[in-house]
Amino acid sequence: MCDTGGARRTWLTGIGKVRKRYLIAAVARNLGLLMRRVLGMGTPKGWAALWSIVTLLQTAWLTIKRHRRLWRLRNRRRSRLMR
Repeated sequence: MCDTGGARRTWLTGIGKVRKRYLIAAVARNLGLLMRRVLGMGTPKGWAALWSIVTLLQTAWLTIKRHRRLWRLRNRRRSRLMR
């Protein structure tokens, strides 16, 4: 696990601190693997990107919905005035 990436080297002193650091790195790796298997995305950045896309689509949908409602109200008022 410590062959590549940021877990290769540590500047911590004391076996307890080094052990804790590698334990956290192992937990993070296992969590990423689990997330990839279950959810299809393995990093918090991937989730953030997906969440921002979902939020953007939701905002666009609500905006379109609101404008359609306003357009309908305007057309009703115009049709009443025309009668």
